[in-house]
Amino acid sequence: MNSYSGQFVEIKLQNERGETIEKSPINFVEFIYFADYPILSKEYPWLATIDPFGDTVFNVLQIPNLVKDLEKLSTENTEKISTIKEVITFIKKIDTHLYIKFIGD
Repeated sequence: MNSYSGQFVEIKLQNERGETIEKSPINFVEFIYFADYPILSKEYPWLATIDPFGDTVFNVLQIPNLVKDLEKLSTENTEKISTIKEVITFIKKIDTHLYIKFIGD
């Protein structure tokens, strides 16, 4: 399903003032549209919360749940495993007073 042609969902590590500490080079949009929403929300509930057209922010307590969804996805989507691992490595940089922000367009 390639309904995201030209769309970009950026991932940033930000501090509590909203200042960007680091940006990921990965376009996360393909991980939002890989399945229809009913399947996505049932099988990957934390991935399903990412808004492809708006901003979604995760705190340090929420990231482990998102990581679990991504790890599950990597076992079921082997052609994207290296990119998924890059995303996991990036979002695990989160710490107290830092946030992972997905910025859709």
